[in-house]
Amino acid sequence: MVGLEMWLAVDPDPKWWGVVRRSVGVGEVEVSAVATPRRVVWEFSDGVVKVCEGPGVQWSPGAAGPAPCGRSFTRTTAGKPPMVLQVRLEYEVVWSSTLGGGDTLTERGEPNRHELVVGEVQALLTDGSRGPPPGVGPLPLPESRGRRMSRIVRGVGS
Repeated sequence: MVGLEMWLAVDPDPKWWGVVRRSVGVGEVEVSAVATPRRVVWEFSDGVVKVCEGPGVQWSPGAAGPAPCGRSFTRTTAGKPPMVLQVRLEYEVVWSSTLGGGDTLTERGEPNRHELVVGEVQALLTDGSRGPPPGVGPLPLPESRGRRMSRIVRGVGS
C-alpha cells in the first residue's frame, strides 16, 4: 500500500530461522560446520535494499511505532508489472577440522523470489475537525493482503 509501511520479517520458526550443523569425515579427518542465520537481505526491483538484523518482527494488531525493519512505497504498481522482491538469509558459518584448521565465513542463502502488487487508497478530508461523516469509518485493508504476506513469509527459507 502506497505510504503505508510494510513490516519486513521472516518466520522465526527454527525450521526457517535455525542453526544448521553438519559434519563429514573421511578416515581420520572430520570437518564440522555450524551455520547460524544472522540477517535477512530484502532486495526490491526498484533498487531499494534493506538489511535486517535477525528475522525481523512480524506486525500484530496494536503494534505501535515504526517497524524495526520496514519500508514504504511511494508509487503504485497499477498498470505496471508487479514489483519483484528477492529475499535471502545471511548466515555466519563457523567450520573446524580435526587437522586443526577452521574459520568463520559469511554466506548468503539462495534467494526466494516473490512478486508484490503495490496498491493505493486515496481519501479526501474536507474538514479535519469533524472527522468522517456518521456511519463512515476507516477503510479496512483487503483481507488478501495479510494472507499474501503470510505466504511470502512462509516461503522464505524453503
